[in-house]
Amino acid sequence: MILSLAVNYMVGIAIDRFNKRKLYKVSFLISGFINLALGGLYFFYLKDNVVSSYLLVIGKLVLLCNGGFFYSVNYTYIQDHYKQDEYNLVNTLNQLFSEVASIVCGMALAIFLSGEKVYDFLGYKIHKSEYLEPLDGRTFIPFILVGISAIYILMYFLSAFMHIDNSHIENKKRSKEHATFGKYVKVIKESFDSDPNTMIYIYLAEFAIILYSVHLSSLYPRYLKEYFPESIVLYEYSWSLISLGEICMLVLLLFFRKFILRKVAFVMVITITLGLMLFSFDIGEFYLFFMTFMLGFQFVYVMVAKDQVIISSIPKKNLGRVHSIFRNQAVFFKVLLFWIFATDLFAGDYRLAYLVLGIFVLMNVMGAYAFKKFKSSQLGVRA
Repeated sequence: MILSLAVNYMVGIAIDRFNKRKLYKVSFLISGFINLALGGLYFFYLKDNVVSSYLLVIGKLVLLCNGGFFYSVNYTYIQDHYKQDEYNLVNTLNQLFSEVASIVCGMALAIFLSGEKVYDFLGYKIHKSEYLEPLDGRTFIPFILVGISAIYILMYFLSAFMHIDNSHIENKKRSKEHATFGKYVKVIKESFDSDPNTMIYIYLAEFAIILYSVHLSSLYPRYLKEYFPESIVLYEYSWSLISLGEICMLVLLLFFRKFILRKVAFVMVITITLGLMLFSFDIGEFYLFFMTFMLGFQFVYVMVAKDQVIISSIPKKNLGRVHSIFRNQAVFFKVLLFWIFATDLFAGDYRLAYLVLGIFVLMNVMGAYAFKKFKSSQLGVRA
């Protein structure tokens, strides 16, 4: 966690100080070589058992930190080099392609990794070819990582052919005065003081994303294993419903981008929280699939609305640092929640974890709303 927090802090400063295009290309190159190195580690570890498991853990940590670097650079570069209307379209299409790929790849892997011949999915019998035998998932890891590496390196070379109209960007010299931590904090404080409503909105949207991430990475897998203890395909079908919900919302937003409203997104933050709290109760298979679909459907709206607010409200010169503070918020609270849910109190009891998670977020929503009212009243007095 400490390593990730430090990386996000340094990346935020680097994005605002240096050429984003060069950072963008470097992020492709670094990501490619890290995945290539990890692919080699997995290959030799599995084949000859000569690589220590500690090296694999270190490699995963480096990959995690680099993921934060790549995401931040990619996120701010696209925002900086497209006008708002163009950015909204590019961002929506980017997420749409990602979700389609998630469904296709997830289901393809599930079919190859599963030893089942017939699946009973909501009453429908799905037959698999007799020629497909179950495969060991770990043997895929080196090839997947090498494939990812090849894609990143290819993107590095393709980025040289990118021609984007930068005429709308203000051509100002980059200041070096924000290199200290004090100046970094000052930028964040100024952003909160100048527009508390926007910053609180972004904070709440990020918190919904944190909640959703904890749900997907920690609690939901245990929930599905209780329903489908022996079926990896039904497990993947359930995961695909998340992406399907996100795809449906993204398609709607392609045609109705003007209907991305802050108040609607704020309501969806609340409904996502309440929806996740329902997982603490006994629900049938149909409601499980329906809730999974609806959570993905609403989550994308919150994500897109948050991105639109950031690009329209945060000055370009502060974009990297403001973005990094919210990245660090996500890292800190996710690690905190993972630690809490790993204690004996929640051992094997994901239902209680869902209930506590929902209450925790609702308390944050109320606290953020109270802080927003306080800052608004202060600004009113000053005016």
